[in-house]
Amino acid sequence: MHLKVRQYEALGTFHCEGCSRAEAAKRGGYSYKSFCNLLTRFRTNPTADFFWPKRPKPEKQTQTPDPRSERIPALRKQHNALIYQIREILEEEGLRAGICYIQNIFTRHGIRRMPRRSADARSMRVIRGVRADRRSLALQPQTFQTDFGGLFTLDLGRLRLADLLTQVGRGLEDPSNHQ
Repeated sequence: MHLKVRQYEALGTFHCEGCSRAEAAKRGGYSYKSFCNLLTRFRTNPTADFFWPKRPKPEKQTQTPDPRSERIPALRKQHNALIYQIREILEEEGLRAGICYIQNIFTRHGIRRMPRRSADARSMRVIRGVRADRRSLALQPQTFQTDFGGLFTLDLGRLRLADLLTQVGRGLEDPSNHQ
């Protein structure tokens, strides 16, 4: 039996049924002195709070604002970026956020899901505020990031790779080219 129920029953036996202290203590499973102590404590606070005390209200903790919660809607407005793109941009900025967290921020700010994009629109990717398109490949030395690395294969015929390898091979055979 729960402690508070046991106390309630023992005190009820004493007050309502008119039993002696010894009888009420025996029925409640208390020693005589323990029951007298319980009776004294109840007389100082004869309310329901004695059995079911009110829990103190937890103190409000001030939380520092999460920089991601303002950055996520800003990225959506700036770039019209998808959740996955926002996650990548945040990671580049050193802020980690999961897909569910980003979706919860969208919900909190009333941002709706975007309609499904066409294949061409999905091929675009936001990279540090600039849109990159896999269809505009320039062969000048440059670096870029892509989700479609296999699509950027080199046209080996145009580069005349066989001629280049032949020239390199001749350069290795010619001892005057060694330094």
